[in-house]
Amino acid sequence: MDIVVSQHAIKRYRKRTFSFDQSDQEVEALLANVVQKGQILSRRPGDVWELKYRDSYVVVDIDIDSDKVTVITFLGDQVYRRWAKKKEIMPRYVPRKVAR
Repeated sequence: MDIVVSQHAIKRYRKRTFSFDQSDQEVEALLANVVQKGQILSRRPGDVWELKYRDSYVVVDIDIDSDKVTVITFLGDQVYRRWAKKKEIMPRYVPRKVAR
């Protein structure tokens, strides 16, 4: 299985873990490890999957035909992920009043 880590995932890893001292190769290896050892949690919009390993969450695109997995983004650890869902994701789906 070929694992490709996007630059976006590397940027998100640094931003969400506040870890700026690691090289791109180290972050790429860490995210590839999440793919290799992680478990699928759920399907996400766009026919992609959310994986978890230990306290790291990633979104991946799995292409069975070419046996390739692409890490699209890093969602953070459990605390950051819960905060993001509460502050960023859930407000998008709150009913809004329509002015008449």
